[in-house]
Amino acid sequence: MPALRALGVRDSGIRAAVKRTLIVRAGRGGYALPNASPELVKAVELCAVVSHASAAALHGLCLWCPPAVLELTVPRNTQSVAEGVLIHRADLSDADRDQFRAVTSVERTLVDCGRTMGLLVHLPAAEGARGHRGDAAAGSTAWVTGADHNRKS
Repeated sequence: MPALRALGVRDSGIRAAVKRTLIVRAGRGGYALPNASPELVKAVELCAVVSHASAAALHGLCLWCPPAVLELTVPRNTQSVAEGVLIHRADLSDADRDQFRAVTSVERTLVDCGRTMGLLVHLPAAEGARGHRGDAAAGSTAWVTGADHNRKS
């Protein structure tokens, strides 16, 4: 909700949007558009961000093979666990996060992929990011916001 408030949306506006199903609740303090990707909704439910290969896929970066499991990053001191989800722990700065979606930035995604994937797996994503504008919100209809639990102060 802090992201919505930062945009000037009042609590009454959020309640009205939920009532009209313009947005839906996603976990505690999180909201999503009805057509948001399940990966982004799961991230908001767990106060996390989509990261690593899952983030590369959401950013449209080329991978040799699609992610086998959803990868999320939560703050280091969080005990989040979810079936079918690979949880990574890191304290992310604002620069490490997409401004509009619960996903790591393209730059942070490439760093994460470089740390956890072999070079041949990581190389196509890095090469594909060369022409990426970094404007993840452009054309996105799957905007999701949640509590700012994964922000580094």
